[in-house]
Amino acid sequence: MRASSFSLTGTYAGLGALNYGAESNLEVKNLLVAEADPDVVSMTIQKRLRYRDEEGRLRSHVFDLVKTLRSGIVVHDAVKPKAKHERSGIHAVIAAFRAQRQDRRAFFQVVDEDMLPDWRVANAVLTKKALDEPDPDADDRLFEALCTADGPLTVEEAGRRAGLGNRALAAAARLLRNREIALVGGRLLEICSAIVIAEQ
Repeated sequence: MRASSFSLTGTYAGLGALNYGAESNLEVKNLLVAEADPDVVSMTIQKRLRYRDEEGRLRSHVFDLVKTLRSGIVVHDAVKPKAKHERSGIHAVIAAFRAQRQDRRAFFQVVDEDMLPDWRVANAVLTKKALDEPDPDADDRLFEALCTADGPLTVEEAGRRAGLGNRALAAAARLLRNREIALVGGRLLEICSAIVIAEQ
């Protein structure tokens, strides 16, 4: 039995905008991608922080998502579609936070649709569903099938060798998130994707 290599906590649960407390589809996508990221160990939604504007006036901004990484870096995401960048003045806000931050572990960024391509969101949705239904037996069997293979296998073939049937894709998603396996020659995880044991 392999030991789990991640632990995730946060103030969110479930798949969908209502459960997440997010205000936009883009925010939900960002939350899903963050949860699928093995470097993220905790998340907080809608966190208000104060800063001073260019004229020295005290202001506040609510960051859509704050992520703590395994490295100790705390990433503050301001989610904003590209079409609203200029009108919202979000880049000036982020610049102010970067200039005034006291904790060097804090990082501030604007997240837009360019940072959330369809393949990344699709993988994140699959990973979210897989994490919601743990199946350590399937994970172990798929991992073992790859260990005994001479090279990369498709998810379908690895699942066939492991006798997993339709459990193979979810197992692959969990192993990929744990960085125990890697995709070969592609970014989107699907049943025809080639996978291999990850180099440690």
